[in-house]
Amino acid sequence: MAYQHLTILGDSITDRRNHYATKWYYDWLAEWQAIPKVTNLGLSGSTVAPPYDPMVQRWQAIPTDTDLLLIYAGVNDFGRDTPLGQFGDQTAATFYGALSQLLGRIKRQRPMADCYFISHVMIGTTFFPAVNHWGYRQIDYEQAIQKVTTAFAVAHISLYQHPELSFANAGQADRLSLDTLHPNDAGHLAIAKVIQSELA
Repeated sequence: MAYQHLTILGDSITDRRNHYATKWYYDWLAEWQAIPKVTNLGLSGSTVAPPYDPMVQRWQAIPTDTDLLLIYAGVNDFGRDTPLGQFGDQTAATFYGALSQLLGRIKRQRPMADCYFISHVMIGTTFFPAVNHWGYRQIDYEQAIQKVTTAFAVAHISLYQHPELSFANAGQADRLSLDTLHPNDAGHLAIAKVIQSELA
């Protein structure tokens, strides 16, 4: 499909104001897919659930003519201690509940967009600890993403499941990341290649 408008809803891995890289994963995707218009809704520190610039509220900024939507999120919910909750939660106060609300609203209000949820690579411990305030690990939020995206029939691109991208591997972290969380130029290119391979 020839996409005309790519929108990315995300956090610091998408917010180019950080100057973490010179060419970001979505720049590569827009180039490879020849997409003429890109809307960047990346905000550093943003979580899916409140209170940090929550995507469950920011989704309304997604332009209505978006035909390819990437939501690259979830790692801040782990690292910034969003309560995990449980599958079936209806409250935005938990990660499960907020993610369900976010995807439900997008499916209803932006039905023309091909939507993909991207979960981040396995991270190291330089930026976030291995276990958060609630005693959960990144894998717990990864599993929640898998359950909720499946429930809402949203394609899930799990970078976490790609060991060749793992920032928990010291050698790969040195080559692909700045701080075992944020990708550098090489990391963005490697991530873009995986996303490109999984786009329909």
